Amino acid sequence: MDKKMCDLIIETYYDDVRNFCIAHMGQCAAADDCTQETFLIFLCKHDKLRVTDQLLGWLYRTALNVIKNYKRKNIKSSGEDIDAMAEVLESPSPDFLPDPLTVIRENLNSDDAQLLINYIMCAGTQQRHQLAEDNGLSVAALYKRMSRIKEKLMSSIV
Repeated sequence: MDKKMCDLIIETYYDDVRNFCIAHMGQCAAADDCTQETFLIFLCKHDKLRVTDQLLGWLYRTALNVIKNYKRKNIKSSGEDIDAMAEVLESPSPDFLPDPLTVIRENLNSDDAQLLINYIMCAGTQQRHQLAEDNGLSVAALYKRMSRIKEKLMSSIV
């Protein structure tokens, strides 16, 4: 595949891949990063690829892998979401919003509620590693569980 063909493919599929990334990431800046990385991989591997109807599918699969890697590398963002939730817990709620502690009590079992509280109390990565170990979890499993807890709480509010 020559340079002119690569440029044409990028021009043709860039918006499709970017929209795919936005749909999976939700954040335009992160989606743009993933889109660019997808096309960098394409440029590195273009000589091994054939121009077929399957090319867009290959770009989507590559973009999905890039997105997964991006999320894995930036897993601390889940921690930041939980940290933001801690700030909400400490601030008074306007009358039209439910009390955060009530939402936690009503929607989480005692183990998840305690894990959330302990997680919020952790000041840094080292303490979160210890929290994971104390609960018999890997750090990745701890972050995944926090993500599920956050989703459960957010869905109960909406």
